Amino acid sequence: MMLATPGLGPGMIAKMRDSRQAAREPTVSAVEDWHPSDNFHGSVRRGLFSSDVSVSQRASTDRYQAWRQSGFEGWPMVVTADNAAHKDRVKGARQFIMCVTPGPKQPVDLESFLYPLADELNELARGVPGVTVGHSPTMYTLYGYLMGWSTDIPAGAKLLQMTGHGGKHPDRFWCFPGVWRGKHYYFPPTHPVSKVRLLALSGRRAPVRTAESIQASAAEVERSRELGIIAAAVTRLVQRSGVKRYSLFFAPSPADRQKYPHLQYFWDLGPAAARYDTMHLLLLNFVRIL
Repeated sequence: MMLATPGLGPGMIAKMRDSRQAAREPTVSAVEDWHPSDNFHGSVRRGLFSSDVSVSQRASTDRYQAWRQSGFEGWPMVVTADNAAHKDRVKGARQFIMCVTPGPKQPVDLESFLYPLADELNELARGVPGVTVGHSPTMYTLYGYLMGWSTDIPAGAKLLQMTGHGGKHPDRFWCFPGVWRGKHYYFPPTHPVSKVRLLALSGRRAPVRTAESIQASAAEVERSRELGIIAAAVTRLVQRSGVKRYSLFFAPSPADRQKYPHLQYFWDLGPAAARYDTMHLLLLNFVRIL
């Protein structure tokens, strides 16, 4: 519908054309928006976005309190077309609300609401023929690719099916352990007893998580459940890896891989597709107490 609108479609095509051309350049001067990102450039080099009639999309989700922090909450799933103009991209009419969870609390299984979205993303990645752009009489094939999820830290952990900031291995990019102290984990640079270096900002760092390593951890945990291993042993395995189970968008099960073959491009992005929303963290946790 956006591509068929005369005031939107031609501009989206022009934006994608310029972005694809810039992605072929050897270097990027600055990250100004979505188009100079590593995810987009790498996707263009792998053969995605092969047509100017392509759409770069971004999904987002976060919980909201329905009325004055009363405890009744929902989780909206919103998709935005990145290659629309800035003034059009942020308008409510251009934000595609895919669903809102019904409450009254956060969903026990957030992923169960995401399968219809995966169905449509799989179809868009395969290509949808018969699309018009503005007043053009030419019919095009539309391709759409999801380049990432925007969430806060807890919602991102839910999407990746990881233990998150309260776990022993909380980071979705680096695999470093925390130290249990009383009721929670904390993360000193050096272990207080063994004096082992746990994390560092320079020099030798912790191992980097990848799409393959997260997938392997999820498969190991799920395999232990299938074998009937006692729950305590499975819990220790989850604590050790930081990954709780398969994730539809980041570490899919074999059945989901077979069902959505055209989403392989997104699974290859790994944790880079779920960046931390640092501005959200800054505004809510720091600015309000200054």
